Amino acid sequence: MASGIDVSIEHRGDRSDGAGGKHPNTCPKCGSHYRDDELEANLRVCPHCGHHFSVRARDRIAQITDGGTFVEHDAGLRSADPLGFFDLKAYTERIAEAEVATGLGDAIVAGEAAIERRPCELAAMDFAFMGGSMGSAVGERSRARPSVRRSGECRSSASRPRVAPGCRRGFSPSCSFLRR
Repeated sequence: MASGIDVSIEHRGDRSDGAGGKHPNTCPKCGSHYRDDELEANLRVCPHCGHHFSVRARDRIAQITDGGTFVEHDAGLRSADPLGFFDLKAYTERIAEAEVATGLGDAIVAGEAAIERRPCELAAMDFAFMGGSMGSAVGERSRARPSVRRSGECRSSASRPRVAPGCRRGFSPSCSFLRR
């Protein structure tokens, strides 16, 4: 064995990416490590222990929809700050930082797609955007959740189901299939 190389399995979970933190594809439950393509092939679920890795909104949409059918709605809509909220920093500053960090305009990606050739309306939350914070644009953009304002103002027919995949940090076990 070459010096300085630890091939034992006892410390698998302690490996880092060289920057002092764990590699993002290392399972926090069992310590197994995966390449990006291996994790994607398993829908971001550890095949050894069943741990669910975080799934971003666009990745979740790609997992459940027919390829190339998703058309995003209201992508330019952004949250407003009508109350001028401020804690340690301005809310508008937090939003701007989240936009830069995630490449999203808000915590939700919404639009139309097909699932198994059936058209649907779809809204997927993204926890990476301020912990999935529900700003004003989330309520405006969501067409898949009946509790939000524009759900009754959909552009599509009344027979089209609404789909809203669950969004919790690292675990999205189900989708909500809703009918009007």
